[in-house]
Amino acid sequence: MVTPTENSTFTQQIRLAAGSDRVEILNNFDWRSAEASLKADFPFTAANSNAAFSDKVGVTERDNDKTNRFEMPLQQWMDLTDADGGYGVEVMSDSKYGSDKPDNHTLRLTLLYTPGTRAGYPDQGSQDQGRHQILYGLAAHAGDWREGHDAWQAARLNQPLRAFLPGAHAGSARTFSMLNLNSDQVQVEALKKAEDSDEIIVRFQELTGQPATDLSLGFPVAIKAAREVNGQEHSLGRATVKNGRLSFDVKPFGLRAYAVKLASPSTTVGRVNSEAVSLDYNTDAVSSRAKRTDGAMDAQGGTYPTEMFPKQVVREGVVFQLGSAVDGKMNALTAQGQTIKLRHGKFNRVHLLVAAEGDTRSEITIGDTAQPFNVPNWTGFIGQWDNRLWDNPTHKIDLEPSQPPIGLVPGYVKRTPVAWFATHHSTPKGDAYYDYCYLFELTYDLPAGTKSLTLPNSPHIRVFAVSEANEPAATPPAAPLYDTLADHQPGGMPIIPQAGQQFKKTTAITIVPPLYHRPGDLHYTVDGSNPTASSPAYTEPFLAGDTVNLAVAQFDDHGQSGPVVRGTIEINDLEPPTVVNVLATTNQNSVMVTFSKPVDPVTAIDVKNYSVKPELAIANLAQSPDGRNVVLTFAQPIPAGVDYTLSLGGIKDRTANANVMLPAQTQFNAQNIVFSLKSVQLPAGNVRTPVAGLPLGKGDTWTMNLLVKPDEVPQRPAVIAGFGQHSENAREGTSRAFTVFDGSIHFWSARRGVETGSPLEAGRWQMLTATYDGKTVTLYKDGDPIGSRDIKLSDDTEGSVSVGATDASSRVQSIHGSVQAFTIRRGALTAAEVKQLFAKTKPE
Repeated sequence: MVTPTENSTFTQQIRLAAGSDRVEILNNFDWRSAEASLKADFPFTAANSNAAFSDKVGVTERDNDKTNRFEMPLQQWMDLTDADGGYGVEVMSDSKYGSDKPDNHTLRLTLLYTPGTRAGYPDQGSQDQGRHQILYGLAAHAGDWREGHDAWQAARLNQPLRAFLPGAHAGSARTFSMLNLNSDQVQVEALKKAEDSDEIIVRFQELTGQPATDLSLGFPVAIKAAREVNGQEHSLGRATVKNGRLSFDVKPFGLRAYAVKLASPSTTVGRVNSEAVSLDYNTDAVSSRAKRTDGAMDAQGGTYPTEMFPKQVVREGVVFQLGSAVDGKMNALTAQGQTIKLRHGKFNRVHLLVAAEGDTRSEITIGDTAQPFNVPNWTGFIGQWDNRLWDNPTHKIDLEPSQPPIGLVPGYVKRTPVAWFATHHSTPKGDAYYDYCYLFELTYDLPAGTKSLTLPNSPHIRVFAVSEANEPAATPPAAPLYDTLADHQPGGMPIIPQAGQQFKKTTAITIVPPLYHRPGDLHYTVDGSNPTASSPAYTEPFLAGDTVNLAVAQFDDHGQSGPVVRGTIEINDLEPPTVVNVLATTNQNSVMVTFSKPVDPVTAIDVKNYSVKPELAIANLAQSPDGRNVVLTFAQPIPAGVDYTLSLGGIKDRTANANVMLPAQTQFNAQNIVFSLKSVQLPAGNVRTPVAGLPLGKGDTWTMNLLVKPDEVPQRPAVIAGFGQHSENAREGTSRAFTVFDGSIHFWSARRGVETGSPLEAGRWQMLTATYDGKTVTLYKDGDPIGSRDIKLSDDTEGSVSVGATDASSRVQSIHGSVQAFTIRRGALTAAEVKQLFAKTKPE
């Protein structure tokens, strides 16, 4: 069944597990909901104040939710057994670890969580959004969780049997078991080769909380010797071997591990024989730290690092010989249509180690047959989940994005096997740490008589090694062994939530994009015509005062349209416009009037429709492009401390009804602007000046606002601007200051501050705002909040303003760049007022 709600879509498949009494529910979610938790709710007839929850090692009983405990952990299952102990039911989960128990009858499994954020970590406000596949199951049982074999049911859900496709062979028996244990009370947790010997490591866990005795473990061949080991495979002592089998006990919920040595098998698997093919390298793709520009793998000069580049790679028995990593040596073959000779008749497969500058699709010719030759990028991600896009023009890593995501792109997995990788690559400027680099393996069968292979003419592809091999037939899995994210593909249709509704006032029209979207890929019309790539792009809700015949479609990078979605929104606005706010701007001789809706451009800038008492002569009127703001510029500055009355009338809105604003009055003043600086170039023009009337009390409310354009992002702590007692030691003094630390915007006052994680961006103007309401300092960038913190400020006795640092020898430096429109005012602007201020404040 498919159920849409709150912009999210839920698809469930309910199925019976083969050979089991387990019911499984497979869920596919397109999760778009905000400030929401998604839970699977299981109300049962069984009743018990306690339920059992699996831990990694053990089982914990917990009672119902409490005020301060409403989310509880589990590993793979939880179980509600009736109070009389006669029956119960298990809820098992595949990789979901949160749960709760609201009452005696109910268990709930937490599936997704997108919290609301009020301050700090605002990126959590969109976490989990994307496409998810989640599996959980139910199984009823007699008795309690032990009798229900809950751990085994959950293990089968989490680790289902995988089928493989072996080629035809004679075989020796109809069945074969890797190992066998004489009790299901104990689970084999791991089976692996020892790290430092030829022994086999086997780890066990007791599942029921009861002693497990007389346990016996056997393999297809006899165990010759055994010893008990710890998690690091260090010896703990001898182990008992009886009749070629390991004999042992395990304590309740206990863990034990053994290293066993097996007798030689009666049958062995054929070994892989391989031989390297000589290549005429023509490219240097490796460089050393001593000579970083020695080679180039891409246009930016990135290379594989000499200190990591191997001489040889061995993968699944195939040996590859790589070229020299010495500076000046060639070590890669750029594909230019070369033919490579092979030793036909001796080998049945050929393996290539390859990488490309950017994901590249091409063809290779094996003998006379062309086959796909798709080579992944040599660096970057080889897979990631659905990825949020942020408005981050500098592409600097921002660990705490301050704004909602502007898009969502599908997750992907590159399925080409990785044969080798390094945790960094080299660039002309230095090591790119955590920017991995890779060599990928491509494998092809060699039909009998194949004498050569021919590379494509594709200069982005590099071949690093070729080996021929004679090896047993492959045994591929019948289905992928890991998530391929094949269903994470663009598609779907936009949503018009208000379609079919009626409104009697100007309304903000909202369009919800499909799950996967990029900025500006939705285009719309309001007259019902088909949108094109040149139609208006939807970026945010827009106001409409008349009926809208909305048509919207998503366009791809090539300008191709997806399905057109249509909806009619009936609007008959009979309300006159009103004044929402009047805000003094930063240049002290103008105010910005914000209306409730777009107003008519003729009446909005008619000076006869405005008057000010006490009288201020209006020198100019200008309307914003969206029609909602009108700036009144006066012939002289607005004196501080004087309350003015603005009278308005005769202004029409833009609707078909042309509603006329009723005569209205509103109050304004200079917003107590106590300091204003028009422009300064830093560091040459660093400012340190006394100013009277600054809000220096610890409980005073204030707002600082400025425009800044750095020439570069400072590498050391830097002061932008502030007021109060300034110290060259950033940990002293009681000033209120904008600072930069580690490339991010901060507020600083002695040992109190607000960290944002939002980068200061070089080469562009950005508006920074800080407000203090007596309790909380809130920082804004370009009108959007980027961080806040409750802070108790100290009283300050030094009434001065600083722009930039005053001592070049200090560890605190000044930025290099421009500052404009720096104002300090009494009173904390609201978030809406900061947004309006950003709409008006422009660099000169």
